Amino acid sequence: MEDFSNLDTSLVKKIIDKNIVRPTSIQKLVIPRLINKKDIPDENNNQNIIFRSQTGTGKTYAYLLPIIQNILHEDQSYCLIIAPTLELGAQIKSETDFLLSGLNINAELITGSGNIKRQIENIKKNRPRILIGNSKRILELIMLRKINLKRINTLVLDEADRIMSMESIDDIKRVVSFLPQKRVNIACSATMNVKTQNMLKEMLGEMVLIESDEAEILRENITHIAVWTEDRRKIETLRSFLSACKPKKALVFCERGDKIEKTASSLEKRFSSIPVGKR
Repeated sequence: MEDFSNLDTSLVKKIIDKNIVRPTSIQKLVIPRLINKKDIPDENNNQNIIFRSQTGTGKTYAYLLPIIQNILHEDQSYCLIIAPTLELGAQIKSETDFLLSGLNINAELITGSGNIKRQIENIKKNRPRILIGNSKRILELIMLRKINLKRINTLVLDEADRIMSMESIDDIKRVVSFLPQKRVNIACSATMNVKTQNMLKEMLGEMVLIESDEAEILRENITHIAVWTEDRRKIETLRSFLSACKPKKALVFCERGDKIEKTASSLEKRFSSIPVGKR
């Protein structure tokens, strides 16, 4: 485990349990920089990095592992992770919980589709060191004075290209305005055009771009197919596609939480003998 020698033993054991025995290219580039706090280019003496790497290259662990490592060693270390969708937020929360298990450190997921009263209760009870959520719900809880971001010293924008191009960009800027000036800023994505990079720099300050040449991670046995359809025919097209492909298992992502119930209900009617789960 030479390549993970800069991580605590407790974290190394956890990733071994997931059969991760060596870091990916992007993890090799990002993890040491965040642990050693290299690359501090902006006027506020902040560490700001953008890293770009293909889907499946382990970007989530590239930032989660050093963040948790720093939290383990710094009592006043807190992190805010902003994701554009409930599905991505839930995925990040699941991986965070796995890495935090047994460490007496809590994370909380706060998204607009969740019960806000329950989220407030959980925040009060668990006192999370890591908050994961979408900008609208985070801003809502700030306005209600249920969370205070003054202790946050690490900000992560996951799928930053989507975050910076969405209608929620104004909410993102407002959330950032409540953060202390001294912090680590991390933005990551599979795609990152120059316009997005410039928007991030304008909002967060000068940032160092880290890129991976790891093309082999997109496995050869994965086939990518794009089907264009009108919005009103999306569900019908999806049902036809699943009928034709007959997959043993399928994972369907919806852009908004309010579409999940409608999509699941439609699939249940079409495939009555197949169980459909909703998250």
